Amino acid sequence: MERFEHDQVEEPTEMLRDFFSNHLPFYAQRRDFYAFEETSSLSAAINAGAISIRWVYEALMEQEHSAAWLRQLVWRDFYLYQSIDDENFFSYEKKFDLSALSDRHFDSWRKGQTGIPIIDAASMTELNGWMIV
Repeated sequence: MERFEHDQVEEPTEMLRDFFSNHLPFYAQRRDFYAFEETSSLSAAINAGAISIRWVYEALMEQEHSAAWLRQLVWRDFYLYQSIDDENFFSYEKKFDLSALSDRHFDSWRKGQTGIPIIDAASMTELNGWMIV
């Protein structure tokens, strides 16, 4: 665990250390079960540059059971680059007619009460900065 001696912001580094110790060994089996809190909660820190994605990758490569989480990091960057390449990525609401949706629909989504389990689990329950990664 020599990588943890790197000069990084302490909180994200501690979060990564905790994730590697307590969650990474079970990540592949539990990541799709939303009752478990198996994400690293590092997305916001990575996006803000509080912890380097390159450093996270290098530290991850020193861990056992790294493949499943590595795939999620790759998907994270894939979608980042898709947003750069696809002019509609952040404006699909202009491409599709969403007029049938009302504030009631948005409120149900925001509260995680749409009645569709995967949508409810992934709505505000996980969208506070650490979904998947």
